[in-house]
Amino acid sequence: MPIYEYQCAKCDQHFEKLVYASDEGHVTCPECGAEQVEKMISFSSFMSSGLGRACASESSGRFS
Repeated sequence: MPIYEYQCAKCDQHFEKLVYASDEGHVTCPECGAEQVEKMISFSSFMSSGLGRACASESSGRFS
């Protein structure tokens, strides 16, 4: 069950939500209740694939 970042199209609220597969199409803004939310691309989503560790190594000047 991944945690996704969202941004509300109505009030511009930025929030994170633990999303179950059955709930993915039913995310609402916790601030205003709007259903028009956009899933954001976040660094944490890349870390789960192992890419985050490679980026961290490159930015420190060391390569694994």
